Amino acid sequence: MKLLKAIGVLIALWFVAAMAMMLYMPYRSSSAAHGFCDSVRMNEDLTALEMKARDGHFRHTKTNKDGIEEHHFWIPGIFETMSMCKVVISNGKVTSKQVSDN
Repeated sequence: MKLLKAIGVLIALWFVAAMAMMLYMPYRSSSAAHGFCDSVRMNEDLTALEMKARDGHFRHTKTNKDGIEEHHFWIPGIFETMSMCKVVISNGKVTSKQVSDN
C-alpha cells in the first residue's frame, strides 16, 4: 500500500513538473526573442548580429528578395513552438526588426 502511495506521489510530482515546463518554455522563448530583438540596433552591421545570434544559440534562416535580406532568428520553445526575431537588412545594415510569437 505504501508503495502505491509513493508511486502515486511520484506520478503527481512528474505531472506538475511537466505542466510547469509546458507553461514556462513558451514564456522563455518569447522573452529571449524580445531580448534579442531589443538588443539589435538600427544600422547595425550583419556580422555583429550573427555573432549575437551564435552566442544565444538561435537558429538562423535568411531570404533575399530584390536586394533586401530578411533574417529570421528562431528561439526554440517546447514541442516546436518558437518565437522569432525578424530583422530586415538593406545595404548590409539593419533597417527594421520585429518579434513574432508562435
